[in-house]
Amino acid sequence: MRDLSPSERRADILRNLQIDRIVTAEALADEYGVSKSTIYRDMRILSSDYEGIIPLQGREGGYLCDYRYFPRQHILTAAFEDGLIQMLPLFNGEMREMTKKLIDQYGSRDALNRVNDVLSGF
Repeated sequence: MRDLSPSERRADILRNLQIDRIVTAEALADEYGVSKSTIYRDMRILSSDYEGIIPLQGREGGYLCDYRYFPRQHILTAAFEDGLIQMLPLFNGEMREMTKKLIDQYGSRDALNRVNDVLSGF
């Protein structure tokens, strides 16, 4: 697999979970060419952002995507989030609100916190 940024890798992991419903850290580490520790870190981040990701206990372990839960289809990369946040001061009030909604719906919690910090200055 090509080199992916952590944000792109996490978005791809979400897509895998949506399709396969169960994945293991070992399989993900092999697929992305990273260590299991990296996958554990990715899954901690994803689990905090998406309540439908459930860690499985036991010999095989892994992660389950609750069948009632469907992750966001489109997830902003960190670079795209950064670009939108940097452009916020150039936008008028309506565009700022639309950008905030976009990041709220498709971005990370960290990006939304950064947007709120920027917008608190206006």
